[in-house]
Amino acid sequence: MQNFDIESLRVVPILFQTGYLTITGKDPILNTLLLDFPNREVKESYLRNLADLYIESDVIPAKAILDKVLKALRARNEKELEKTFNLVFAQIPYDLWQKENEHFYHAIIHLLFSLLGMFVESEVHTQYGRAGIIIHFENNVYCLEFKLDKSAEEALKQIIQRGYLDKYEGSDKPVHKIGINFSSKDKKVDGIMWQ
Repeated sequence: MQNFDIESLRVVPILFQTGYLTITGKDPILNTLLLDFPNREVKESYLRNLADLYIESDVIPAKAILDKVLKALRARNEKELEKTFNLVFAQIPYDLWQKENEHFYHAIIHLLFSLLGMFVESEVHTQYGRAGIIIHFENNVYCLEFKLDKSAEEALKQIIQRGYLDKYEGSDKPVHKIGINFSSKDKKVDGIMWQ
């Protein structure tokens, strides 16, 4: 944590020495330090700057995109959420697109919610399969399921049929089921269904 080589800089010691990370504990068994952001403002600043690096847009800052995602989620606005996801995909240069698969789109969506500082889990195992993404945010639980070149309705049906949110049904947390379909031809989201 204190030593670093100027020829081969490592990120974690630099973040610790600059105050972006602080020691929150020590694991006595592994003899390792536990690090975290010292406060919410530092964490948000770090994540916003990281978002700008990932999204790399000359047209719109990452903060504006993340704000749009957050507003759409809070308003349960399917169309605005779809529009915002597609705004993110529009920032990706054509030469970075590969033989896209569902995981490519999934990873970008996961990253967006992570950059918002939400508790996000991908490929969550349940008794009947794996949920695409589970998000815990403002006392709500969201399940996002993804399809590629199929339909948002099919993704939503999978959440329901496989009971991805069954374990939360008895809690006081509202649950949201969101099916999302990606079009590999158009390189964007072409449907969202929210229940």
